[in-house]
Amino acid sequence: MALDINALLNTSYEAAFESDYTLVPIGVYIATFKGLPSFKLVDPGDVASGQPGRVYGGATLRLHDEELAKAHNSKDPGTVSMPVSVYFDVDPANHNVILFGKNESLDLGRIRDALGQNEPGVPWNLAMLDNAGPVLIKVDETFRKDASGNVTDRKKNIVTQWARYTG
Repeated sequence: MALDINALLNTSYEAAFESDYTLVPIGVYIATFKGLPSFKLVDPGDVASGQPGRVYGGATLRLHDEELAKAHNSKDPGTVSMPVSVYFDVDPANHNVILFGKNESLDLGRIRDALGQNEPGVPWNLAMLDNAGPVLIKVDETFRKDASGNVTDRKKNIVTQWARYTG
């Protein structure tokens, strides 16, 4: 059925909608990337000082766990989708060039290590994250921040460790 915007706007509901995301329990999970991350330049850096730029990648992981999928009412059999943030450093003069020196692009380095895609001399690009995996991840919780940057009492999931899955 095609979307009828008038019907959508005028349909009444008496039930309350959920307003909190059901967290993934703290633990270790097998995961794969669900498609490609979306990327956004969040800090252009500074050419004069050499301060690198920063890119944010918003990715979705599929956690492969039957019980978790049931508990989350997942529509994707046997898996639960979980958002994950990936940051990496880019050249301030050319935002299309990822920096990979000491203490640069660490999130990306950890992910590439876990995927077995971090070998020197072997060509690599961001498109190789498309549906990549499996990897082992450790999921933890942290507190959300409001628009002003203040910590709230609402929690969110984060990935605190990435590891190669040898299953």
